[in-house]
Amino acid sequence: MWLFFALFLLAALCVLVAFGYVIYKAVKLGKKERKKKIKQSKQE
Repeated sequence: MWLFFALFLLAALCVLVAFGYVIYKAVKLGKKERKKKIKQSKQE
């Protein structure tokens, strides 16, 4: 029984890590895009 619980915890952890990584990437990409827009508006 505890083995099943351990596997469930491991799977949940993997999902959380993957989800967090996707959010982290999206935030980084969003910041880069914002910087580009700021630079473009300054040039105009």
